[in-house]
Amino acid sequence: SGTYPSSGAGESFLAGMFGWLVTAPFQYRHDDPAGYVDENGTYVEEEGWARPANPLFPAHELGALTTPYVRADFNYQYIEDDLSAKDLRIEVGYKLFAFQGRHTLYEDGLADADPPELTFNQYYGMLRFGAPVVHRNGGESFWEVDLGLGVAQQSGNEEHSSWALTIPFKYQYNDILGAEFRPAWYRWSELMIGDYDASVSLGWRFVQFRGGYRWLWMQSVGHILDGPYAGVSIAF
Repeated sequence: SGTYPSSGAGESFLAGMFGWLVTAPFQYRHDDPAGYVDENGTYVEEEGWARPANPLFPAHELGALTTPYVRADFNYQYIEDDLSAKDLRIEVGYKLFAFQGRHTLYEDGLADADPPELTFNQYYGMLRFGAPVVHRNGGESFWEVDLGLGVAQQSGNEEHSSWALTIPFKYQYNDILGAEFRPAWYRWSELMIGDYDASVSLGWRFVQFRGGYRWLWMQSVGHILDGPYAGVSIAF
């Protein structure tokens, strides 16, 4: 896979080219031919990403958390005895381009809490850049850096909305272990908010369990709504 096939009988060149453009990116995965030439000049074939890697059009290995076609994260965050958060993030993308939506519901269990619930929504159009990193021992990692622009909405006693910026960093050391840092910036009323999320994940392809820490920094106030969380990620 990854090379343009010749036209079959009865198939026009344009039809064959269009079909290849649609299907080739999905075929460009872990089982593509890859290898190297050893010191004796002999070509050695091995499993891995086809070379050369292009960070502008990152290839995706089905089930990996980086540059996914579809990925869902669900996290539960502990903040204080009566204050917690439920967080859902959805990412849908194809190579360079993606859409991300994030919904966070903060719930206060106190009877006189005002407001009892506070909601943060974030929506981004994303550009994704990434490539594999080959280890000396023959293993392989994958890095990804994204740039997202969009809007953020907050609702509680009042509703606010503003522009939003996010620059997530992901590093998948292998199929089992990964780490992520997801900073975002937006405004709440007239105050600037920095939304920071750092985590590590452990699992296997398609499903990974996640542990991390998320904190919000508010202009003129400082840290708010910060605490550890645990969750699960499902990716395709």
